Amino acid sequence: MSAEYEKALAEFKEWVEVLKGDGLDSRDNLSGEMRDVVERDLKFIDEGGAHDDPRAPVRQWNARQRADELRADYEAGREVALLEVVRECADHGLTIPEWAAAEFARRLDNARLFRVRTLDEAFGRFLPDGKSFTAAKKRTQKSLAIYRDAAELKKRGFGTGEALFAELGRRHGVSASTARDYFYSARDWHPAACAALDVLDDLLAASKKLSQKM
Repeated sequence: MSAEYEKALAEFKEWVEVLKGDGLDSRDNLSGEMRDVVERDLKFIDEGGAHDDPRAPVRQWNARQRADELRADYEAGREVALLEVVRECADHGLTIPEWAAAEFARRLDNARLFRVRTLDEAFGRFLPDGKSFTAAKKRTQKSLAIYRDAAELKKRGFGTGEALFAELGRRHGVSASTARDYFYSARDWHPAACAALDVLDDLLAASKKLSQKM
């Protein structure tokens, strides 16, 4: 193993601490798991795979974390989280977890066999009762746009302080405090996934660079 590769793995252990803060389990177990993910990702790229392919090992790992997070949401009563699990697995070429497959079949059968009148009754609603569709659409689109721009700006060295939110506000025609609100709104939808994506972008770039040198 090259010194550069060892350095990348050492740095990744530090990133693991960020992920651990979002509720992941043992540091030792996770480090071992993630070491394997890094190695498989390098092999995937070396064999011609794209580092940003949804089926790349690091992307699939992140999707599994997202599915686990969504299961917790579902068990807490957010019914539509089930559909998001199915989508996450489909996007990344993963087998749908047994619990999600069973729940999806049960709810679909409720609709097919006319035990319920609508798919909303079968799977739940993304928009809660009493909420404005127009307002929810605007907030969602703005939050996602600001979050994507924040990722770009952080790569250019803005960090996460006031300078970042001031620039985001300038870009999107809102105040710095409103930009901050939108940014954290996006993170609040699925914090562990956002935290993982923050560091996985760095990992993907490092994996691509290392694979070119191996």
